[in-house]
Amino acid sequence: MELETIGFESDHVHMVMVMPPKYAIADVIGQLKSQSSSRLRKKFTWLSKVY
Repeated sequence: MELETIGFESDHVHMVMVMPPKYAIADVIGQLKSQSSSRLRKKFTWLSKVY
């Protein structure tokens, strides 16, 4: 899988992903969101109080 960040704003990121057709887009995005959320909560513990 290939991932390229093409831009970002204060609250979100724009990316282009190239992935084989054997992966469902919804599953890949779900994993990406899950892992990024987990890493952010570990690094910024105060997030658990906000969300």
